[in-house]
Amino acid sequence: MKKKQNITWFDLETTGLNINTIELVSIYAINYKLKREIDTLINPEIDIPKEASEVHGIYKKHIKDKPTFKDISTSVKETFSLSEYVGGYNICRYDVPLLISLYQRNNVNFDIKNIKFVDVFYIIKNVIDEEDLNNIPSRSLENVYKLITGKKLDAHKAKYDVLACVEILDEMEKFGLPWRDYILTYEDLRGSTISNPNFKMKTGKHTGKTIDELIKDENRYLKWMTNNNRLILSPELTKLIK
Repeated sequence: MKKKQNITWFDLETTGLNINTIELVSIYAINYKLKREIDTLINPEIDIPKEASEVHGIYKKHIKDKPTFKDISTSVKETFSLSEYVGGYNICRYDVPLLISLYQRNNVNFDIKNIKFVDVFYIIKNVIDEEDLNNIPSRSLENVYKLITGKKLDAHKAKYDVLACVEILDEMEKFGLPWRDYILTYEDLRGSTISNPNFKMKTGKHTGKTIDELIKDENRYLKWMTNNNRLILSPELTKLIK
């Protein structure tokens, strides 16, 4: 599977959690088909909070002579642009929106609207029995990895997290689980603008229904959608709903 699919797997380590203000301290990305790999610590040019360093083990002494995001941004952008898919764990809610924010802050166009996303976090929720998922303390990558492979994940580092995702997908492929049914698109990213009436809901009681179907049958739910800050609907789609 690794060499057949044009997937760039990646993971980031950062200075915090707020995607609009934080910086990167590490990135690991690999595309087996394209034979491209990025593995580097990054100088965020700001202080790394102690709480963040205690999670990923990266301190000021480790990054003072390392490249900045600007230095590596071109290679990351090129790798993504050559990819049909981008993969990782919980990337549609965090890592990809963070990259978009970083490129915007650096006034660089980062067009990924045609890329599809293999988000293992989302896939797991849909292909693994809920009873099995409820038996683990949380749906962290470490717990999911142990559930699927029976092994303990190495220390919290970008490279190990990426390799864990690849291994989880290989296991799902081996057992014939339908992970391809749960590939996401640009409109599924947190903070992206939904403009397609055929967009299918990915969570909640109306999972699988298109916005067009909801327009016909679910007026109350649509009112909630148009006032939900987590869903950004285009002006055209809002007008269609009204």
